[in-house]
Amino acid sequence: MAAQDPFYLVRDEIQDSVSKVQDDYSKWERLTASSPERDALSKTILADTETLEWELEELDRAIGVAERDPSRFNIEQGEVESRRKWTGSTRDQIAMIRSAIQAAAAERAAMQKEAERRELLRAQAGAAAKAAAKSSAGGENESFAASEDDRQALIMREQDDQLDAMSQSLARIGGMGIAIHEELGSQESLIGELDDGMERTGGRLGLVQKKMTVVLKKAGLKGQLCILLALVIAFLVLLILIFYD
Repeated sequence: MAAQDPFYLVRDEIQDSVSKVQDDYSKWERLTASSPERDALSKTILADTETLEWELEELDRAIGVAERDPSRFNIEQGEVESRRKWTGSTRDQIAMIRSAIQAAAAERAAMQKEAERRELLRAQAGAAAKAAAKSSAGGENESFAASEDDRQALIMREQDDQLDAMSQSLARIGGMGIAIHEELGSQESLIGELDDGMERTGGRLGLVQKKMTVVLKKAGLKGQLCILLALVIAFLVLLILIFYD
């Protein structure tokens, strides 16, 4: 009867599929989370477990029909319970594998999402840093330009002050030159006048000398002595006047 019962035929087919899923799951566990083969195997296992769950539901439905009319299907209650126990155990195995695959997929998706979020944050931080650096460089350039303008203005003011000082010095030097020229002109005029006076005085002395020579020649020896005596007396009178004035 067991050989002719379709339950056992379906059970054997389901068991073969379960064994295949278990083998695939063992292989899946040995693969790394980032392995492309593991991703492909995950999809295969999930599809197979979904098919097995549907087959187990259909098998449970058939067991329920036989349980409601055991005489017709010639089945005892103990056999019904055994069949339900097997489908329940098999369903638990499939559910465990399916849950593990789904949990790993969810964890992988969360990690991928977190990696994308961190990458986005790094990109935003990099963009903000570049913008800050550009803004800082622009501010530094503006500060440098302003400082350079101030420095150039200061240099021009200093040059203007130096030119003004040089102009004032040149004006003073020019004034001194004019004054010196005028002084030299005055001294030249004075020297000319002195030369004229000396020439006139020299001429007069020459005339006096000539007249004295003539007088001395005419006076003779006595006359010369008288003149000499008169000069001595005049000299003494001058001395007395000088000391007793």
